Order: sequence, then C-alpha cells, then structure tokens
Amino acid sequence: MVRGKIMLNKTLMRLKRLSKKKGSKIEIEHLEAVKETFQITLANRFNALMEEPPSIEKFNEVIKETAEGICEKQVETNHVEVDQEIKQLEAKRKELRCKENKTTAEKIEYTEINKTVKKRNGKQKHVKEGKT
Repeated sequence: MVRGKIMLNKTLMRLKRLSKKKGSKIEIEHLEAVKETFQITLANRFNALMEEPPSIEKFNEVIKETAEGICEKQVETNHVEVDQEIKQLEAKRKELRCKENKTTAEKIEYTEINKTVKKRNGKQKHVKEGKT
C-alpha cells in the first residue's frame, strides 16, 4: 500500500481565474443619446480601415473601441459629480462631529450622514480599483 500527499497551489489557480479579462459593459442608452457623434467617429474610423483588406475581427474591434471611448467620457463625468457629493457630505459630517452639546436629532443626522459617506466611499474605492 502506497500513501502520498498532494499539495495544490490554489492561489495560482485563483489568479488564473481572476486574470481573465471580463467583457466591457457598454451603455447602449448613452450611445443612442449621442448617436450622431458615435456615427461620425465610427465613419471616420471605417474610412481609415478601407485602405487595408477588410476583416470581421478588425471591424468588431473598431466598433468596440469607438463605443468604449464614447461611453468612457460619460462615466468619468459621473464620478466627478459623485466625488463632489461625497465631499459635501463629509463637510457636513465634520461639522456635526465637532459640534458640542448635540441634540438627539443632530446625533441621528450625524449617524445617517456617516453611514452614507462610508457606503459611497466604499463604492468609489471599488470603482477606482476596477478602472486601474
């Protein structure tokens, strides 16, 4: 009878699973809102492609890159607005925290603002990590 012990490197397997690039999410509603800009940009890119022999892979790549480029601009502006909201809430939270002789209503307000700031900071952290 033979007895043995096998050790598997699970972290390597986990890294292989995580390193797979996920498909990007393109907001179709946003593309429809800026339809003219998207069509002009796409037409310019296809005019440059017509000089080379066409391939379906190249067409797909160009369409995805153009859509991501246009949608990315919208996403960045949303982050700026969220950052400003968080800064305003943090200022209000700091004001309530430093105040002496708080009433019960002010204590409750501070608690609620503190919760929302922590939630939004957590979401911002995950969004920024996903972008890098």
